[in-house]
Amino acid sequence: MDVSEILKEQQIWLDKIRDAAAKKIDPRDAAPLPLDVKKQRVTELQTKVRQLTARKDELVRGYDRAIEASQKQIDYLKQELEQDVARPAPRPAAPKRRAKPKS
Repeated sequence: MDVSEILKEQQIWLDKIRDAAAKKIDPRDAAPLPLDVKKQRVTELQTKVRQLTARKDELVRGYDRAIEASQKQIDYLKQELEQDVARPAPRPAAPKRRAKPKS
């Protein structure tokens, strides 16, 4: 999974959360619910919170993996650059001259 895929997933997740947060829930609507329905709703919401937290943690781990892979590439390229700078560039060989044929 590369960074662009992670960013797309994050944007989808953020859009869903924003849409869910935009819904206004009136506490008075929950008041007339029976006790067992309220308990069930609390359980559902707790499960939802755990699932969202797990998804967030996985997303963060995905970012960490992508950052680590990119940092390894940077370190490798820096090391190669240092070696290239320390080693002088090879000089091209002088063109060979041919002796003029004797006539």
